[in-house]
This record gives sequence, structure tokens and C-alpha cells, in this order.
Amino acid sequence: MGTQTKSALTISACLLILAVLLAAGMATFLGPCAAHEGGSWMTCHWAGQAVMSLGVLMGLFGVIRLLLGEKARAAMDWATLAAALVTLRMPGGVIATCSMAAMRCNAVTRPATLVICVLMIALCVSDLLLARKKG
Repeated sequence: MGTQTKSALTISACLLILAVLLAAGMATFLGPCAAHEGGSWMTCHWAGQAVMSLGVLMGLFGVIRLLLGEKARAAMDWATLAAALVTLRMPGGVIATCSMAAMRCNAVTRPATLVICVLMIALCVSDLLLARKKG
């Protein structure tokens, strides 16, 4: 494992936990609407799949950050920041969700994606500012 300060290690762990929560959550308790009775999927399903895939990618960035430490810190912050911004726009932006506000994709998936991505963005920005202040 790469060497990191205590604050950098804490941020790395938090980013990794949030990425796993996003990816695993989309596959389980945060996922969008279920399939129709006939087995076809609504478009919000594909938004959930995109968010889950980007969550896995951000999790990979977190693992790289933990393993390589300071060498990869800034690069993985920027990569995670970009991926979180893209993820934020997936449900309801790039890929449509259902038209009714009470549907699971609008009531659970979109808000959860928003909260997790905003937390990840805040962590990345604060880490980049801390690194700039030290260097």
C-alpha cells in the first residue's frame, strides 16, 4: 500500500466506500424501477446500469488511490471528480427516468445518486485543495 497522510487515507477510504455504496446500491436497494410484467425494462433501468458501472469505475479509482498512495492521489481525485460529475447527470439527464415523481427511479435512485456524487465531489475538491495547500 502506498504511503499517505492520515487525512488522505481517510478521504481514500471514504471515496472507496461511497463508490461501493453507489455500485452495490444500484444493484440492490437504490436501484430504479423493476421490469414490466412482460419482462421488458423501462429506460430508467439503463440509467441505473450506467450509474452502477460508473460506481464500479470510481471504486477502481479508489483502489488505485489506496494502493499507489501519494503518487496517484491527484490523478485519481481528478478522475473521480469527472466520473462523479458524469454519474450525477445519468438518471434523469443523459438517460430518462419515469415521468411520475412517485416512481422508484425518481423517489430513490435519483436522490441517492445526487447525494453520493455530491459527497464524492466534495471529498475530491477538499483533497485537491489540501494537497495544493501542502505543496
